Amino acid sequence: MDRIARRSPRLRPFVVRVSEQIKGPSDEWPLTLPKRTTHVYTHRGVAHRSTFEALHMVKYKLDLQPDPEVVVVGISSHVKDHRLCWSINRSLGLALTRRRVPLSEDQGGRTLTYMAYDHVDQDGAARYTLVNNHGADGCLLKEQRQTDYFLVVDRELAQQHPDLLDRLRATDHILTAFLLPYEGLKEGYKLLL
Repeated sequence: MDRIARRSPRLRPFVVRVSEQIKGPSDEWPLTLPKRTTHVYTHRGVAHRSTFEALHMVKYKLDLQPDPEVVVVGISSHVKDHRLCWSINRSLGLALTRRRVPLSEDQGGRTLTYMAYDHVDQDGAARYTLVNNHGADGCLLKEQRQTDYFLVVDRELAQQHPDLLDRLRATDHILTAFLLPYEGLKEGYKLLL
């Protein structure tokens, strides 16, 4: 506006800016109402007034949940899931039982299901979960097609049993067992459902 006033001495702008701001639920995220800018100026003896409203976008920060405290073990086996559960139960002293509702995923208008088995402690928390990676029409985690099953174990429990991987490898019907970093799995959240 100063450039306009310098170019034309008759044009004398007066700028009044009014902006209102309210605070949101926390002091970190202020919500901004529309800014209203009013320009008052005279041109050839006539007063002119123009008002502009500009909406300012409110920016929200996406707060991601930290990675869950789990250890994921990939298992290769050539037997059916119920037979593998029986073998793991016998070897590790667990009581893996089939979920009433299997894991399901909607893909291309079809619902794909994958069997899951849980071992529940006395506290009522599932500490071990065995998930079948292969359903009738595809894989649950496509980046791990070579893995037949996933055993998801609480990190605290895995630290209490450092020989867990060796005991799994020694179990009947397990060809190999290997650790998978949860952070490296693109769709690892599917194992936690």
